[in-house]
Amino acid sequence: MSNSDGVSKTRVLVAGSDGIATRSFLELLRKQNGLSLALTDADDSKDADWYFSRDVKNLPLYSTGVRRFRGVRIIGGVSRLLSLVGRYRTSEPMDILHIQGMWPETLLLLDVSGLKAKHIICSFWGSDLLRMNNAFKPLVRRWLEKADAITVQNRVTMKSAFQRIWGDTYDDKLHGVLYDVENREIDNLVFKMDGSEAKRCLGVDDSKYTIAIGYNANPNMHHLEVLRQLSKLPLDTLDKIHLIFPFTYPRGNDEYRETIKQFVEDMPCTATYFEGWLKEDEVALMRLACDMLVHAQTSDAASASVIEFLKAGASLVNAGWIDYRELRDLGVTYREFSSFEQLPEIIAQQMNDCEALDASRRNREILLARDERALSRDAWISIYNELGWNG
Repeated sequence: MSNSDGVSKTRVLVAGSDGIATRSFLELLRKQNGLSLALTDADDSKDADWYFSRDVKNLPLYSTGVRRFRGVRIIGGVSRLLSLVGRYRTSEPMDILHIQGMWPETLLLLDVSGLKAKHIICSFWGSDLLRMNNAFKPLVRRWLEKADAITVQNRVTMKSAFQRIWGDTYDDKLHGVLYDVENREIDNLVFKMDGSEAKRCLGVDDSKYTIAIGYNANPNMHHLEVLRQLSKLPLDTLDKIHLIFPFTYPRGNDEYRETIKQFVEDMPCTATYFEGWLKEDEVALMRLACDMLVHAQTSDAASASVIEFLKAGASLVNAGWIDYRELRDLGVTYREFSSFEQLPEIIAQQMNDCEALDASRRNREILLARDERALSRDAWISIYNELGWNG
């Protein structure tokens, strides 16, 4: 493809993800010259209008097969596979195929589609590496062998996880990149209102101490284990607490969410559940309304959601098995627990710590001052330039 000056553009297909992270990444690329962008299933995205208005092309991958079967796990998967077999076999190769999220289903669909690319970038985002099923390692390995570049988030956790699985086999391809996926509305909102005002906007009593448990509805967040420990706090303490549950994306299964709600009903706390899709400003408001985030996830790679809570001024109570040394190296402070039984004491201390608010403000200032967007942009452009694009 050529631009109006007759100069050939580099054709880039971003595959395998959707949401604010993808939008942020495509916006970053869109501002560079000489790229023609496409996204798998852009037309089926909640942001389809956004992509269309920015000339991001659509390439169906997941949104194939018989429509009425798409929500049926096995039948829908088989239907997609059959409809994709060889679909792009005769298409002109993409210049760059950038796989964002090394999920087995994505890789299998790309395999059968017959899609070709001159260069391939494989990007692990977090759980796709940290919770990789051994059965799928051969499939992932095959794509890593084909890749020209492999990226992980520039976090110790991700780098060590990659090397535990693959050793030094792909060191010549491996790049640590600071993924720019944070909600930028928070950067603006913190200068417009404080936490009390944010609580009132959400209909929460601003005299309550608000605690978010996890940042999605995945059981790996261990909501129930945290709640069991919270329930051990004195009744007069629990009466001061308002719980926040971000059940937006991924939403988890209905039965699990209902179990959490039933547990909370038997506690003297009040609670708010965010279950519909939220706009960026609504997510920012929810983060700002939280005094504390209890993060007990099985594994994590310094999730953007955690950073967003810290930027919004929440204190962090973090599982000790999650390595956040990059945050500590920046000077960010937080409380750690090594067992769930420690939570009641830690949370009670944090709620009554008169210096906690000052520590949260310092954390926010440290993170707001760091220009992660520029660091991320420069890293990605460097990788793309290595593949022959000179932006």
